[in-house]
Amino acid sequence: MSKLDENFKLVVNVLNKNNIVFWICHGTLLGIIRDKKLIEWDNDVDIAVWKSNNNKKKIEMLLISNGFKKKKKFFDNDNLLTLTRRNGKEVDINFYEKPYSSKYTYQRHYDFKNFVCRIIYVLSRGKKYNGNYKSIVKLLSPLSIFFKIIKKKLIEKKLFYNEIGYMTPKIHFNNLCKINFQNLKVYLPYNHKMYLRNIYGANWKVPKKNYKWTLDSPSSKKI
Repeated sequence: MSKLDENFKLVVNVLNKNNIVFWICHGTLLGIIRDKKLIEWDNDVDIAVWKSNNNKKKIEMLLISNGFKKKKKFFDNDNLLTLTRRNGKEVDINFYEKPYSSKYTYQRHYDFKNFVCRIIYVLSRGKKYNGNYKSIVKLLSPLSIFFKIIKKKLIEKKLFYNEIGYMTPKIHFNNLCKINFQNLKVYLPYNHKMYLRNIYGANWKVPKKNYKWTLDSPSSKKI
């Protein structure tokens, strides 16, 4: 049995202790069900909760008081709270919307409108960028201020990001399934195998390291 990530253990224990309704989702759920462990190449853990302003503030305060730090992002109004802490994976708290008149829930994010916008974003990061082709980006870092201005203008004109997210049937979350995972009490969506099929497609049992949710997921929709 592989050692369980310390940040995953801590966030689950904090949520359980404070009686916050949550469930395991996305890649973390995929690892637990398919591999019986967290996916090794996945650099974060995914927890889902219902969206409310009070819920978001409460969870943020609780986790910060337990040693986590909020990761700075350009957008703060999407449905994702990312926290970091030493000695473990990043923690993504995914806030699911539950529209009254819909059979579906929404987990809202932002994604680049096109490849050019993605390049502008990368170049705006300058020396802070640590992804592919980082040596080239760092050579161009003196121009990062220029690209930040372009990015800001495009965002103001709503030409930079699309609102996009997972759209999944509400029925998966009406009744959550409690399991014991490596001596940790966690909750999973109802009929979680069907949920994984909705998120990852019919071949969800086949590992895919280069998976891109905005392109590969049958549940990924513009909102």
